[in-house]
Amino acid sequence: MARYIVGRCLQLVPTLLGISIICFFLIRLVPGDPALAILGISATPDDIEYIRELYGLDKPVFIQYIIWVKKVLCLDFGKSIYSNEDISGILISRVPVSFQLALLSMFISLSISMPAGIISAVKRNSFLDRLICIFTTAGISIPGFWLGIILIYVFGVVFPVFPLYGFVNIFSDFTEGLKHLFLPAFTLGLSLASFTCRMTRAGMIGVLNENYIITARAKGLKEATVITKHAFRNTLIPLTTVIGIQTGTVLGGSALIEVVFALPGLGRLLVDSIFTRDYPVVQIIVLLYAIMFVLINLLSDILYTFLDPRIVYS
Repeated sequence: MARYIVGRCLQLVPTLLGISIICFFLIRLVPGDPALAILGISATPDDIEYIRELYGLDKPVFIQYIIWVKKVLCLDFGKSIYSNEDISGILISRVPVSFQLALLSMFISLSISMPAGIISAVKRNSFLDRLICIFTTAGISIPGFWLGIILIYVFGVVFPVFPLYGFVNIFSDFTEGLKHLFLPAFTLGLSLASFTCRMTRAGMIGVLNENYIITARAKGLKEATVITKHAFRNTLIPLTTVIGIQTGTVLGGSALIEVVFALPGLGRLLVDSIFTRDYPVVQIIVLLYAIMFVLINLLSDILYTFLDPRIVYS
């Protein structure tokens, strides 16, 4: 197992290197000049040239990339071109927001999707199954940002139950933090729950037709034991892959939700940085997303061995 983990970690190096190269060069293909974004359209050519020299933008792109990689390897993320703040400090203030949003979203998603998926599979072709399928289809089809806007209007304007914007750290004030995070987390979690519910249902239907489930029922085991201990446990293996991918997606793909709910997280920072052509911030955030995504997928692979001891990595 240790050799497998080390080997997988070594495989991550070229993956992250490729992502960093693609991101570094693609962001520079976007029309616009960071110097103009800072100084405005009234800037003189001398002022623009000064800003470009100050941040090393006057050098060839390949040289800029080499310099940036060397600094990142030394954990020197540099400064934001737009705000002139240390990127490390910006990340420290933004990461907890996205992390708490992802954590609550996944909790809501799994709390809804797994019980609903199991019930839908056990009660296959019943009215309840069809009702769950209708809701999951709607959840997959409706864009998350549109659902967020509707929820803001209903629960923030018509029935002012939740705050419309802002963020309070859950670990500082749990009640207020939950109030501020519930709507964005529910919006994100509902979209994820729809897909996970479908996967749970499909996996459970396949497992419930296996011979060992028929044997367990023939032995007189309680239906609850057959479902939870035998059927659902074997469904967890493919679900772990889906949940791992979704967790990485939530951590890196909640930008629209953060923008809609005005949350000061990494996703919103990424969107703002793209508009202001803040190259260093965009590069670091994309690299951070890539690292989180690949590590979560590695963790899901390792979890297979705990869910099914027959799986052995060499």
